[in-house]
Order: sequence, then structure tokens, then C-alpha cells
Amino acid sequence: MRDKYDLPEADITGFKNSISTAAVEENLRQAPSLESFFKKNDKYMHDSALPEYLKQKLKEKGLRRADVIQESGLDRGYVYEIFAGKKKASRDKLIAIAFGLHLTLEETQRMLKLAGYSPLYSKSRRDIIIYYSLYHNKSIRDTEIQLYDAGFDPLVDVKE
Repeated sequence: MRDKYDLPEADITGFKNSISTAAVEENLRQAPSLESFFKKNDKYMHDSALPEYLKQKLKEKGLRRADVIQESGLDRGYVYEIFAGKKKASRDKLIAIAFGLHLTLEETQRMLKLAGYSPLYSKSRRDIIIYYSLYHNKSIRDTEIQLYDAGFDPLVDVKE
């Protein structure tokens, strides 16, 4: 039996059992309690979607994790833990992985949202450098130089 706040499914995210974020938010507004909301909407939560997305992109791009590690400049164990869902990466580390995976700007924005981070913002000078680099298929090394020249922190710490 459908409650008044049940909305039809629409798989726009690329994952099974998905509805739009707007539909989930509407369900939340209409839910009589959090318990009721989670009971009816738990299948739509994407807490484990990031590792799935990363593995999907790895396969689509025909890359190996070793390629991502080399291209991202991140530690091997750290990347494996992120892909396995055992570690929550910072926004910057995910952006480094985006460079390693050769993700498009749109794919990177999607990845950041799945991880619970804000997408790159076109009114933030630091984000603009990263946005431009992704859009124009620049390497992480070129991006790090641009960030350094503009006085911003790097995506990957030198000690990594």
C-alpha cells in the first residue's frame, strides 16, 4: 500500500532502486517520522554508492587501480581502501582520484555528490582552477602547479 508521500521511482542516477534527490527530499518533508522515512526510503540511500561508482568508472575507462594510483599521486593502500569503501576520502583526495581515473568534469561532479561533498563551485577561485583543468583534460601535475602559483593548497600532500 502506498503512503501519500511515496513517489514513483526514476532511475536517473545510474544505480538500481533510485529516485531523484528531489523525490527523496519530498518524501522526507512528508514523512510522519524519521523512523518511517528510513523504513520506506532506505533502499534509495547511496552510502555505498561511491565504491560502486569508482569501480564502474575504472572498468569503463579500461584502467587498473595501479594506473589510478600513479596518475593521482596518492598512496597505494589509501586508494585501495577508498575503492573498497573502507576509508572516507577527503574532497581533495577524491578530486585527485578523478584525475587518476581521467574523469570528465561531469563525472567528477557526480562522484563528489555521491561522496557527500559539494561539487566544484565556479565562483571559488581554487575550484575554478580544478574545474578548468578537468574540463580541459589537464594532468594533476599541471593542476597542482596552477594551484601553487595561485597560492592555494595542493590536492595531494607532498609527503604522500
